[in-house]
Amino acid sequence: MTLAVRSSVTVPDAARACVSHGDGHRIHDIRVRRALRDRDLAVRALVTIVDETTVLLSWDGAQFAFRHHDVGAIADALAVGGDIAEWVPRWRVLVVPGRTPGSAVAFTLSAPEHWAACTAC
Repeated sequence: MTLAVRSSVTVPDAARACVSHGDGHRIHDIRVRRALRDRDLAVRALVTIVDETTVLLSWDGAQFAFRHHDVGAIADALAVGGDIAEWVPRWRVLVVPGRTPGSAVAFTLSAPEHWAACTAC
């Protein structure tokens, strides 16, 4: 017998208005699926909001800064799911737990040196 567990991963409404699918902007559904498929490669990270575009991820004594165009949406997700999230480095996807088991909110993050500001949000 095979038991299938489905997760409900959402994208914040503000991100839906963004036309860019680059790192740190709107996350594409395919990227979410691939990140969820590779969740066994994820690290659990402490997420700290630094300023209006910067997020700090910390794990195993190391800290890494990333950028996102709507850090407020990440802060809202953290307020619901707590400040520990899953970081899937291969896809640059942050998965923040939701209000109920199996639910989550997903974001892409950009390395500061690859950040491109949003021009059409």
